Amino acid sequence: MSYAALVEHHRFLYRLRHIEAIASWDEMAMMPDRAGEARAEALAALRGQIHKLATRSELSDWFAAAAEEKARLQPWQQANLREMEREWIRETALPRDLVEAMSVAELRSVQAWRDLRRQNDFGRFLPFLTEVVRLKREAAQAWGEKLSIDPYDALLDGFEPGLRDESMAPLFARLREFLPRFIQEVCERQARESVTTLVGPFPVERQRWLAAEIMRHVGFDFRRGRLDTSHHPCCGGVPEDVRVTLRYREDDVVSTMTSALHETGHALYLQNLPRAWLDQPVGSPRGIGIHESQSLLMEMHVCRSEAFLTFVAPLMAEAFPLLAERMPNTFRPQELARQLTRVRPGPIRVDADEVTYLCHVQLRCEIEKKLIDGSLLPRDLPEAWDQGMREWLGFSTRGNDRDGCMQDVHWPVGLFGYFPCYTLGALAAAQLFAAVERVLPHVRERIRDGQFGDLAAWLRENIWSQGSLWESRDLIERATGLPLGTDALERHLQRRYLDVQDMATTNVLSRGLDDGGAPCRLRPRVVVQASPDLLVFTDKDVALNVDIELGDGTGLDLVVGGVACAQINREIPSATDVVEVLKAAALLDEGLPLKEVRRRQSLFQLRQLLDFVSTEIPYYQAQPVFTSLSLLSLEDLRLLPIMKKADVRKHFLKLVPRDLDVSAALAERKMGLLATSGSTDERLQSLVGREVGTTPEA
Repeated sequence: MSYAALVEHHRFLYRLRHIEAIASWDEMAMMPDRAGEARAEALAALRGQIHKLATRSELSDWFAAAAEEKARLQPWQQANLREMEREWIRETALPRDLVEAMSVAELRSVQAWRDLRRQNDFGRFLPFLTEVVRLKREAAQAWGEKLSIDPYDALLDGFEPGLRDESMAPLFARLREFLPRFIQEVCERQARESVTTLVGPFPVERQRWLAAEIMRHVGFDFRRGRLDTSHHPCCGGVPEDVRVTLRYREDDVVSTMTSALHETGHALYLQNLPRAWLDQPVGSPRGIGIHESQSLLMEMHVCRSEAFLTFVAPLMAEAFPLLAERMPNTFRPQELARQLTRVRPGPIRVDADEVTYLCHVQLRCEIEKKLIDGSLLPRDLPEAWDQGMREWLGFSTRGNDRDGCMQDVHWPVGLFGYFPCYTLGALAAAQLFAAVERVLPHVRERIRDGQFGDLAAWLRENIWSQGSLWESRDLIERATGLPLGTDALERHLQRRYLDVQDMATTNVLSRGLDDGGAPCRLRPRVVVQASPDLLVFTDKDVALNVDIELGDGTGLDLVVGGVACAQINREIPSATDVVEVLKAAALLDEGLPLKEVRRRQSLFQLRQLLDFVSTEIPYYQAQPVFTSLSLLSLEDLRLLPIMKKADVRKHFLKLVPRDLDVSAALAERKMGLLATSGSTDERLQSLVGREVGTTPEA
């Protein structure tokens, strides 16, 4: 029963950490200025008691006995035991007096930082930072010796279990190669474009209202959380009581909006962790890298998209009605998108665009490694910062430490090893959102309509509800099908800022020539995603989705709308095959009116549906009286035999899109209950969600 004892032990620790988390938030957002010293001592005492309990002598015997029980535990319990032991090893590596000393030093440091940063006074802040660095180096050394790893790796491991500097080095190297050239190209391009900048004032109370409305629409549960104000935007608390803080400037509503989405990404992760495991280590967020992937997905991929800005523009006009009345074009989605995708190197990380943000993080990663290995002393930090900023972003911060090395809360509060998790999060966010769009090709349309349920459901299933069940690398690969890399991020940036299609798609289309010998071009509203083995074409005008799987030499596998399958039986897939499919689906830019495009695509979907039916439904297998190739018009459906009711019932779910909410479709009269009666064309009408025999209106 030693595993059961460990469960009860961690349940009690969770209760104490609940109090610690709320007290820490209160210190940041609500505590009076002169209460700092008493709060520092109180939190240090609490953390000392938590450490004492987390290292109690019985735990060694409990873990030894639990190891013998492991084979009888359920998979989630085995993962829980793994996380318990990981936490115990880290706790036992540090003596209690070091834990308490770090707590006091970090709280005194951050309290001094809040005042001295405003005064641009690094000299007076230096003694506080020096003490934090000294103690953190001592802790890193102790953790490293316990885990037999480098001290800086020991710090990384505390934020993202299993993360090592060596594993991140190739990813960082690729970004160092990619970013400077990319930034230069984007800046040169945007220099030729005009952009309308939002001009305030934007009253703080109205900004706060706007932030709360955005959070509510995206899914933040205010019954289990709250929004407050602090010097630095952050998200804290516990899953049952999530605390978000923002900072506001009357001249900048954009930062409020992006920060609100960023912190809400964190908050949604916390609020949607597995309820049954909440008081156990396996119910915790996987790590800071995964945590940041959720915040950066919401900030960079959702908030800065034209789809989201189309949704939020009316809310902005409601928040600032006088401005909207005086300048009616101020909140046009296209203008907002231009502003939020403007690449402007600047000094402040939290205000940075999504491209230069990565450079800010890289600079901090390089500097903090040197602070921990001792090759850089805290007193030399301003000079090192200025040098790095000139190298990465091309300008100097000399004499402006407030917006230079003092701008972040991380180092004052001792969070060394945190910054690489932002890079990990950015890479994971891009890879996750690309996976979302593959599975939910219409997710941007849903976001445009203010419907975030589909996105949240996917994240809940693949990330939030998993807690710490999996190691980070396994969690990402299970969710996206690929190991973590830079490809998805690079593709996202190139598409958003340079309108570059994926290279694989560009090559396929440029090799496939139409009858006139010119390269084939897609219709303007067709969006393309590509990977080495998959092309996904989505016609946003008519919600047609075509997946072309570039297989192992057996042909092109086609999936239309997530349901209907067919195959071009050629031994080696060619660009010509792809172009044939695109022509059949009316995806190519041939100057067709939208009405004709819809007619052709309706026919195309039915053809693929029939191919699927003829291979999956026994009735058609036994009586192959019809082939999709003979389908020349919608009226030809009369040639089909009557489909048996039992076959329709049995295979109904295979015949509708995987992401279709049948109940909602019925309620909205987008689907009729004709699947078990009537003629074949009526049954197909219910399956494909359109009226057979008529042409949809343009």
